[in-house]
Amino acid sequence: MNPIIVGVDPGSTSAVAAVDFQGELELLESGKNFPPRDIISEIVEAGKPVMVTSDKGETPSKVKKIAASVGAREFVPEKDLSKDRKRELGQGSNSHEKDASAAAMHAFKTHRSGIEEIKTLSQDMDLGTAEVAKKYFKPGKNVMEDSQEEENTKDEKGRNNPFKRKAERLEEKVDTLQDKLEEKEESLEFKEQQRRELQSKYDKLKAGKTEDILKDTKVEKLKNKIEQRDKKIDRLQDRLDNALLREKQYKKAVEEIQKGGKIVPLVEESSPGEEPFVTYSKELRDRMRSKGKEVYHVNEAEGIELGERFVLTEFEDGEDIIKRYRSSR
Repeated sequence: MNPIIVGVDPGSTSAVAAVDFQGELELLESGKNFPPRDIISEIVEAGKPVMVTSDKGETPSKVKKIAASVGAREFVPEKDLSKDRKRELGQGSNSHEKDASAAAMHAFKTHRSGIEEIKTLSQDMDLGTAEVAKKYFKPGKNVMEDSQEEENTKDEKGRNNPFKRKAERLEEKVDTLQDKLEEKEESLEFKEQQRRELQSKYDKLKAGKTEDILKDTKVEKLKNKIEQRDKKIDRLQDRLDNALLREKQYKKAVEEIQKGGKIVPLVEESSPGEEPFVTYSKELRDRMRSKGKEVYHVNEAEGIELGERFVLTEFEDGEDIIKRYRSSR
């Protein structure tokens, strides 16, 4: 924020004005029952106050409090500003605004040489103008008409010791740089603290993320195991279904043979062309033999253990039998 010089006209109707270091008006407000807290708020929003003044040779208590509240130096004119001076410097729509703006502008003109010096110092030290101005216009003491005082001081110091003023300026630079160094150190310490806190948060998040990844990996492995077991169960179920089908058909075939039945359902096509089959139907025997099957009529099956053979009435595909059996369950 830019450094500003503030003028205040207290009273039942108060006014506040502020000018920057170019003498440009940055703030001009007035109002009836204008409380100090609102005046201070306006000042802080306008810029960095380095000096607070009024148009009186003795600073009103309200102006003193405002200067102390914003941490600015108090400037007291040598005497009350004349009407001519206020007409020359004042701006605004009423007398209160004109008095406040005239006071600010009078302080600016009084300290013009100091302001120019501040600008030079800020460039030499690569610091902000407001920061240098705050050091230059140190609060805590009243300042009488400084223009003449500065000139007299310069002349006196020039006569007594031409190097003293330069030494004082260097001391001011050292003080300013020391303050800036302390601020930088505090800033670095704060940033280091922030870095440690962020690192701690990152480590916790990383640890949590790793744990989640491990959990996900374990879950995925369990899912794969379950899928493999489900497939194995399906295969075993198929084998069981086939075994149950064969057992049922074997029993039925034996029962039909024992009863002497002439029509026996197909049991299973097991290694066609290798395993001999037995039937009561000569017609079926001839038809199956024409297809390359080793089929015997029961009267031709001397020496053949019927309990170990398969009895046919029709030649069907084994898969069709299994499908038909499953659909009936």
